[in-house]
Amino acid sequence: MKYAITFVLGAAAGSLVTWKLIEKKYKDLADEEIASVSERYKSRYEQDKEEVVQVVKENNDKEVEGYKNILRDMNYKPDNDYTNYVDTLSNSAIPNIISPEDFGELTGYDTKSWTLYDDGVLTDDDDEIVIDPENIIGDALHHIGEYADDAVYVRNHDIKCDYEILKHEKTYDEVFKDIY
Repeated sequence: MKYAITFVLGAAAGSLVTWKLIEKKYKDLADEEIASVSERYKSRYEQDKEEVVQVVKENNDKEVEGYKNILRDMNYKPDNDYTNYVDTLSNSAIPNIISPEDFGELTGYDTKSWTLYDDGVLTDDDDEIVIDPENIIGDALHHIGEYADDAVYVRNHDIKCDYEILKHEKTYDEVFKDIY
C-alpha cells in the first residue's frame, strides 16, 4: 500500500510538472505566432493605408480639375484665376481669416468694417450691436493680432463678404454715452 501511494503521488507530481512545462511551451509558441501575425498585418495595413491615401489624393486632384473644367466651360473668369473660386467651394462653410492684402480682393464680394470695443461689444457698419457674431465671422475675434495688432480680416464665402474688424481702445458706453 505504501508503494501504491508513493507511485500515485510520483505520477501526480510528474504529470503536474509535465503539464506546466507543456503549458509554458505552447503559450510561448502561441505568443510568437500572434506576434508574427500581428507584425505581418501591421506592415500590410501600413502598405494598404499608403495606397488608399494615394488613391484619395489622385481622385481629389481629378475632382478639383473637374471643377476647374466646369468653371472654364461656363466662362467663369474671376481675374482668369479659377483656383480662388474652387478654394471657395471647398471652404464655404467656415469663415476664413485672411491677410489685410486679401481684404476686398475677390470680385463679387462685399466688404464691411466692424468695430470691436474694449469691453467686447462688436458693432456693424451702422454702429448696431452684432448679437451673434460667431455665425458670421466664426472665431475671428480670437485672431486679432495675427496680421495687425488692432485688427482681423475675415472672409465668409457663404454670404460673399469680407469683414474688417478694428479694435477700439474705448468701451462702447464711453463712445456712445452722450448719444443715448
